[in-house]
Amino acid sequence: MCKYTILAEREHAGIRYCHDCKSYKIMFQNILLSLSRKAFLEFKMHLSKCYEYNIENHCCEHRDVRNITFNTQMEGLQFIFSTKEVGKFLSLIQEAEMSEMFVGEWS
Repeated sequence: MCKYTILAEREHAGIRYCHDCKSYKIMFQNILLSLSRKAFLEFKMHLSKCYEYNIENHCCEHRDVRNITFNTQMEGLQFIFSTKEVGKFLSLIQEAEMSEMFVGEWS
């Protein structure tokens, strides 16, 4: 059985670290991702760049409109988010990183 540390948790969202699998379990709305540390950091970087680009270029006058797509490795499967949702997702990840720094890095 996996042993988890909760790094961040909100309504319909959360990030946990599994000590046995050495992976991050990211739950956001109806999406569940299981990522290695490297993939977690890459995902955060990609999400940050996407959010900053959309804010700086005023791409999303209506922050609640879902018009930001993320491709996946599975052909034909994409995720779509609004700028507001990407911001919430990014905030959750940043909160998890702060928790991780407080309790010590997992490797």
